[in-house]
Amino acid sequence: MTSRELAHATELPDWQQAVGDVVFDWWVAARRLECSTQLCTLLGLSRMPADPLAELNQRIHPDDLSALQLALNACWHSADGWLRHECRVRGGDGQERWMLIRGQLLERDGLGAPRHVRGVLSDISARKADEAMLRRYEHIVATSSDAMYFVDADCRIVLANPAMTTRFGLTPEQVVGRPMATVFGLVVFDELSHDLARALAGEAMHFQRWMHYPALGRRFVDVHYDPCGQAGSPAHGVVVTVRDLTDSARQALLLAQTQRAAHIGGWEIDCQRQEVFWTEEMFCLLGVPAGLPAQTFQQWSSRMPAAQWAQLSAGLADVTAGVRAEFALVVEVGGQDGRTQALALQARGERNSRGEVIRVFGSLQDVTARRQAQAQLRLAASVFESSREAVFITDAERRMLTVNPAFCTLTGLDAVAVVGQSVRCLSSPRHDAMFYRDIWRTAAREGGWHGEVWGVNAEGEDYPQWASLTAVRENDGAISHYIGMFADISARKSAEARVQQLVNFDSLTDLPSRALLQQRLPDMLAGHRYADSILGVLFIDLDRFKNIADTFGHRASDEILRQVATRLQGCIGREDLLCRHGGDEFVLVLANVDHATELARRASLVREALARPMWLDGTELVLTASIGISVFPQDGDNADELLRRADAALHHAKAEGRDNVQFFTESLNARAAEFLQLEHSLRRALGRHEFRLHYQPQIDMRTGQLVGMEALVRWQHPSLGLVAPSKFIPVAEDTGMIV
Repeated sequence: MTSRELAHATELPDWQQAVGDVVFDWWVAARRLECSTQLCTLLGLSRMPADPLAELNQRIHPDDLSALQLALNACWHSADGWLRHECRVRGGDGQERWMLIRGQLLERDGLGAPRHVRGVLSDISARKADEAMLRRYEHIVATSSDAMYFVDADCRIVLANPAMTTRFGLTPEQVVGRPMATVFGLVVFDELSHDLARALAGEAMHFQRWMHYPALGRRFVDVHYDPCGQAGSPAHGVVVTVRDLTDSARQALLLAQTQRAAHIGGWEIDCQRQEVFWTEEMFCLLGVPAGLPAQTFQQWSSRMPAAQWAQLSAGLADVTAGVRAEFALVVEVGGQDGRTQALALQARGERNSRGEVIRVFGSLQDVTARRQAQAQLRLAASVFESSREAVFITDAERRMLTVNPAFCTLTGLDAVAVVGQSVRCLSSPRHDAMFYRDIWRTAAREGGWHGEVWGVNAEGEDYPQWASLTAVRENDGAISHYIGMFADISARKSAEARVQQLVNFDSLTDLPSRALLQQRLPDMLAGHRYADSILGVLFIDLDRFKNIADTFGHRASDEILRQVATRLQGCIGREDLLCRHGGDEFVLVLANVDHATELARRASLVREALARPMWLDGTELVLTASIGISVFPQDGDNADELLRRADAALHHAKAEGRDNVQFFTESLNARAAEFLQLEHSLRRALGRHEFRLHYQPQIDMRTGQLVGMEALVRWQHPSLGLVAPSKFIPVAEDTGMIV
């Protein structure tokens, strides 16, 4: 240790006690860190670590190590050697803290490498938390829907949030830095100036009033003035918060008008003055002249059943005494015309600051017709709730009013969240807006619509529905509601798809089936009817496949057929069609072929693909195939003819020794017809006893003696006569009747 280092070490205890942060000396080359005992507080340790530098390195957050190294490198290479960096450290208690490193490189060695750094480590976790909180506050102000702005002592707007500019239809340049009188106009400023002056004097202000703004017109606003400064002293500025309550005020006015139009009576009892007030509708409902003073409930107790009067008087007494906050009851009141009215009474108490009930107020409404309809509604509600189909009801503007439990089960949507939303929440991306517009227009024009649609559930999954939509009209013909019903038909559609799959595709090879071939081949022919190219139908049959099946079993033969299908799929183009016709027979339709020679070349490729060795349970198999080809349009004008003639060509290929390709010709067609006739007759020949047994003697040519005889079968056809064995035996072999 140098003399300077020794002197510094002796001074260390003095400044350790004087500084609240961690004061350190870092000897870089020696990898030694000397610091004050406040390091224990910073890192949350119970005692000072033996190696402070190693302890710090272990506790610095891994994500901050690279940034710290960059800061150190910048310090080493800077001229002044100043270091300032913020990073995170993990305390002994497991908590994460923020640490500020401030220091200066005091000494370098002879090569310019850093040698001695002195500095301070400070815990800035509280500052970081304050900064994060401040950012959150700034975000709240920036995203608030209320207009907020700061006015200084000269009534100049210094700051404004985005809602301030958008709410009043202004740009930030028209607001910030400008006097309020310029921004809002002198008329508005004159209305606000008195309250603003009181706020600048230190008084918090709150008011609601109608204001006329130049850019917005007449608006009902809720305004808060919050002075900035110490309580009781003049403020250096005011935070103004403006909330637009125009819609709420209009709704309140509309509600009052609606209540009058709906003949809902209102009443009030002043508990302190014992005064009663009735609205005009109360007098109308009870059949009392409106010019008379308001009556008490006691005066019409005789017009209702005694039990109901007891309930009513007890309930009102409880509200008046503060036992309960509110009370509701439906009473039956006899009218002067002899009719009984069902009146719904509601009462609520209002308290003062001491908790005393100062008034009781409420409403009275004739619900006679409603009660009569409730029985019908309960019945309808029972059907609605217990229906296994999803049901929803919307208003005329297609806003959701209610849904049944089946709706929630089927869609996964919560009933509370759905009510009030537009019916667009049920739309599936599989349908465009025009599709849904047509549905609603049809329901409005014709009274209803039904059909299949795609729905979407809460997880965003599409599923098929059978849906119906019915328009409900008022007496004047105007639509008041829509009733929608739908059911999940996924199971039915899956079953239909499965049926279609089974009908149209082979379950073993997944290739199109004969049924799908019969559907698609006519369409392919129609597309080639006026084209310059030709279309070929290749009938492919595996040679002696039955021997393989008999030898290896059905499971092995199924595996071979799957491998054959895979190889054939590698031989087709995008516009071609390959199907399994049945058994070991396949049909390949080649489209847009320029010449018949191309068909021959493609058939050769098929034979080569099938001739490649196959492995089955360790056994190598080599297959060959016979192929018959018919060409559209010269060999046939329709699908049936082309298939028959390709089949005839296939039989010719097999008769020629198999493992070859044959095109259809007219002579071949005659032979095919003869073959079919023989096959048909041969199947009935045994039952008709048309076979004859002939014996041919065997003579020893040296002695002339009879040594044996050969038994031969001959076929005596009723119209063809004696059929030669060379004709009917190949038919028996090909059809399997030889056994």
